[in-house]
Amino acid sequence: NEERSIGALLERLCAVDFGVPFEVVVVDDGSRAATAAVVEALGLAPVRLLRPGNNASPPASRPPAD
Repeated sequence: NEERSIGALLERLCAVDFGVPFEVVVVDDGSRAATAAVVEALGLAPVRLLRPGNNASPPASRPPAD
């Protein structure tokens, strides 16, 4: 549950000039926390919110290890 800190974190990250285009991907794990709503409300262009499905636990939302 990162709803208290993710907004400030993403705003700081997006303020950095990396000198190249970048994208930040946030994966909604389907929990009842308001983290996804906070990310959506920010409306930051380089931030993409993925919603893989209901109750996808963090391991299910990560790609498999090689």
